[in-house]
Amino acid sequence: MFVYSTAQFKTLLDIDDNEPCPFTSLLDIGAGDGSVTQRMAGLFQKVYATEISSIMQWRLSNYGYTVLNIEQWGHPNFDC
Repeated sequence: MFVYSTAQFKTLLDIDDNEPCPFTSLLDIGAGDGSVTQRMAGLFQKVYATEISSIMQWRLSNYGYTVLNIEQWGHPNFDC
């Protein structure tokens, strides 16, 4: 996914600037280094990420995201 900005992401999800985000959690699948995740994370109360690379998992954890191991990827309670 190529996202230039948080504003572009809000447009993609049709989120009004004058209202809070209607979603509470985000799951970023294959989050890589977290650069795209960072543009989306501020809109959500909780951010989950998946990533196979252990180095990228470490980096995502350092950003404060909950990194799910492969057994947790099917968690049913994600909004976006």
